[in-house]
Amino acid sequence: MKIIFFGTPEFVVPIPQTLLEAGYEITAVVTRTESPVETWAKNHQIPVLTPETLNTSYHPDLGILAAYGKIIPQELIDLFPKGILVIHPSLLPQYRGASPVQAAILAGDTKTGVSIIKMDKEVDHGPIVSQFTEPIRPDDTSETLYARLFQKAADVLVTILPDWVAGKITPREQDHTQATFTHILKREDGHIDLDNPPSPEVFARMVKAYSPWPGVWTRFLTGPDPVREKIIKFLPGEKIQVEGGEPMDIRDFLNGYPQAKKWLSNLFAL
Repeated sequence: MKIIFFGTPEFVVPIPQTLLEAGYEITAVVTRTESPVETWAKNHQIPVLTPETLNTSYHPDLGILAAYGKIIPQELIDLFPKGILVIHPSLLPQYRGASPVQAAILAGDTKTGVSIIKMDKEVDHGPIVSQFTEPIRPDDTSETLYARLFQKAADVLVTILPDWVAGKITPREQDHTQATFTHILKREDGHIDLDNPPSPEVFARMVKAYSPWPGVWTRFLTGPDPVREKIIKFLPGEKIQVEGGEPMDIRDFLNGYPQAKKWLSNLFAL
């Protein structure tokens, strides 16, 4: 069984690592340059490819994709006799797209999960091969939740692969009428308008959902001179970081910027 893995960020590294430890052969990985997956592959002497250099000379049987970040064209999907399995961190058809974990935290959901689907030509649209649920903990950020979901997904994947390869699993079609969608996050998604702030509850969800990126941030004036504008970031654990400084708690921040108490009280229970 020759597998090609598609993926990019640090939190998906447990997928190829667990496959190797289970005895599967990873023929190559397809990833963006200078990514954590590229580093992992080079450390294991596994060829790193781009979509343009992937061809039948690698004799792939199966593709595994997790947070790759690009659309796979049909001609590449067709290279894999056993298809490409996509590991998506949501309970599909809910939260298709680029930011499912952030969307779940923002919505105040108490549970999420992982869906393993067989890729088709539409994004996160293919039939479900396996699915499991996972609680969202009160202190979860997108970073902690992504890491936990993909570690558990790695264990589930190696459990189901023998049956998938043997043709013993019949994937079930998603209920496409229930599909919801997420978007690629931009830095502006984390911006707080001090003249129209979110409720404290929504603000708290934003801080957890957007940690570590794009972060939740705002600008405020420290004096009458507009040049004295500061950018501050809001961090999990009710920490605040002034641009160029170290994270601090709210009390220490207010000691330095007492004029911020009025608008800060709209975001925190002071």
